[in-house]
Amino acid sequence: MNVFNFYRSMSIVDKKTIALLLTDYQTCLNVKATAYKSPHAEILSLLIQTTAQDLGISDIKSDKNKQQCIVTFTEGEKYQRWKFEEATDILSANFLNHALEYVANKANGRFFYMYREDTLRCYLFIPNGLFRASNTV
Repeated sequence: MNVFNFYRSMSIVDKKTIALLLTDYQTCLNVKATAYKSPHAEILSLLIQTTAQDLGISDIKSDKNKQQCIVTFTEGEKYQRWKFEEATDILSANFLNHALEYVANKANGRFFYMYREDTLRCYLFIPNGLFRASNTV
């Protein structure tokens, strides 16, 4: 199912919780436990190191002036710089499409997705961590 159709089909209560797509059960339990213990905490800081290694990410920078997040991926000696432009409408943001596609490929399709309306942030979880993109400036 398309992640955006899935998102639109959820109730308001469900949108504030974790939406599971394709993931292993244990990871789901671990991340849910972390998320519910401190829902407003920067979950990214707890798990980003493992994720970055798994995805081959060498650098993540946020440029608030240009309203974009620049992610540098390492593949051998090659570096790819991806710009995920932030958007007012999280559902139509180009960076989210690219991030979903990349994470799905790198994690063999196993990932799940969470969007929090209260913080306007989108989280992409993979088996050993998460990647976060945000539409907030």
